[in-house]
Amino acid sequence: GALAKTMDAVKESYIIGLLWTPSTHIVNMVGNTISMTDSVVNAAAAQQINKLIGKDAVTEGGVVSGEYKARIYAIKSSWRDAFTHAYKATKGEAENIGMVNRVELEGRDIKDAISAEAFGISNTNLGRAVNTIGSVIRAPGQALTFNDELFKSFGYRMEVHTQAWRRATQEGLEEGSEEFN
Repeated sequence: GALAKTMDAVKESYIIGLLWTPSTHIVNMVGNTISMTDSVVNAAAAQQINKLIGKDAVTEGGVVSGEYKARIYAIKSSWRDAFTHAYKATKGEAENIGMVNRVELEGRDIKDAISAEAFGISNTNLGRAVNTIGSVIRAPGQALTFNDELFKSFGYRMEVHTQAWRRATQEGLEEGSEEFN
């Protein structure tokens, strides 16, 4: 009934409220940036370590020469797709939707608990006001979803490009050749 709907709205507000501070967003963005940069640095370092110890990563497995270049290329070439995916995620139109689009408590989904639809007051002035309040309350969660999905997209692209680079190298293709690219 009305009490359950009100409690869902309070719970949604509470959960999103825990994540609204600017420090949460800054930590999330900086942490994701560091992680992405670290993966490039680790690939370059692993390549150099393989050279130092005389390991042939092509035949013995591991990071092959130039994988860090594939990661950098992926970052540079996937901005538009990453932003598009992140935007769609905030609207509930992409896979791997973040927390704001699905708040779950006690095994129940309380998505958009603060909405005219949830309270059965759609197409009324009060309903429009409730929708506006819900949108404002969910905005910090949507920003976190955008950031998370943006960096997930970069990470996915980096891994796809790295695997393609590794496979092309293992197949004996020369970097820069038409077949390699």
